[in-house]
Amino acid sequence: EAALAAAGLALVALVGGLVFTTHEARRAERERARAEQHFAEVRALANTLMFRINDAIDGLPGATGAQQQLLATALAYLDGLARDAAGDLGLRAELAAAYAKVAAIQGRAYRRSLGDPAVAVASYTKAIDLRRSIAAARPADAANEERLASDLLARSQLRLLTGDATGAAADVGEATRLIEEARARRPGDAAITFAAAAACSVRTLTSLYTGRWPVAEATARDCIAHLESLHDAQPDNLEIARAVGVAHDLHGTVLEAATPPALAGSLAEHRAALAIAEALARRGEGPLTTLQRDVMVSQVNAGLALFWLGDRAAAAAAYQRARELGVLISRDPRDAEAAINLAHIDTLLGWLWARTGRAAAALPLLEAALHTLDERTARGAGTLQITFWAGQARLAQGLCHEALAARLKSAAASAQRGEAHAAYRDAVARFEAVSAKVTLGGTDAETIALARAGAARTAPSPSSAPAG
Repeated sequence: EAALAAAGLALVALVGGLVFTTHEARRAERERARAEQHFAEVRALANTLMFRINDAIDGLPGATGAQQQLLATALAYLDGLARDAAGDLGLRAELAAAYAKVAAIQGRAYRRSLGDPAVAVASYTKAIDLRRSIAAARPADAANEERLASDLLARSQLRLLTGDATGAAADVGEATRLIEEARARRPGDAAITFAAAAACSVRTLTSLYTGRWPVAEATARDCIAHLESLHDAQPDNLEIARAVGVAHDLHGTVLEAATPPALAGSLAEHRAALAIAEALARRGEGPLTTLQRDVMVSQVNAGLALFWLGDRAAAAAAYQRARELGVLISRDPRDAEAAINLAHIDTLLGWLWARTGRAAAALPLLEAALHTLDERTARGAGTLQITFWAGQARLAQGLCHEALAARLKSAAASAQRGEAHAAYRDAVARFEAVSAKVTLGGTDAETIALARAGAARTAPSPSSAPAG
């Protein structure tokens, strides 16, 4: 009986344990299901904030501040998801794509964006880190490696703009290796060939701004050859046709950076780019603002080449046509870069007017342009390009004040010369801030020389300096 009782007690205990274990398992399952549901809800909310709501308000007047708040909130959710994504490769891939999308909205190079490249670099870095972690766990994932190459190229352009030429070159090197591996896997693939041409373009810029002009020139030619070959095979592909024009513009910029500048060749390349951009804009296919921007940029670049060649009338006409498009594009509240581009055009016009007897008219134009450029830098979203353009604005102001001083007498002339000297010195300081980070040659070097000469020319004489 005692043995039977003991067996009965053991059975009761066993059944009780099973019941308890089953209950705990069910509770754990419910908690896991709730956690997964919460995770899915957070995931969906981040997606909604970034894509649906952002896209819905994109373009509304005054929506920029709201977009920035939305992106900040979405990033906080993404960061939370990323902390829990260690064992989920699919989630990591989703997060990488989301961070890259955020980066493109924040500060995409040479495209419409909110104009904050440093913040965009940080978001691209998160995307790249996730892509690299996926590559380490799944090295045969070709699609992931191709997306990693794309994100590296995007980050490299922003790094160049913000003065990190070494980091940009490293990104391009890694992206090029990944693209070449993809070409070996899929020889003749048009998309991979297009990516290779994109990498070639960025390598051109990194070579140019790290002082390797011969490499930049050869790479620019290779880029054009790659893209024209693609265009011959796909003549109706708008993106490839557009890229051919951009490549010609880039080659023109490289030729301007030669010592001495190859200005005739540069002008020919910019005009080739302009003809392509205008033809595509007339077709009316693709995003109109992007095509208009291409026309505007090519007009500005052609105008600059004409200016340095001494054809000021033709340069003025090119700048005015570019300005008309700049005003039109700047009406788009989604495009933070439009105001910066318009300020650059006004700077070049003011510089030209200072050289052609319109100094008084140029000064207010230059003041407004400089305010726009400096405001961007003051809020922490400046770039080397913006710093250089602001230097050009100060150089042009110096030329204007010096021209006005030549028409005045005594004290009034002295005051204008003092303004000119201060403007030239400020221009030199801005140019030197850029040249400390990247190599400048050709017409950029000549621009710096003009500012230095102006500062020396307008320096107060020892006899006019205040005592002490």
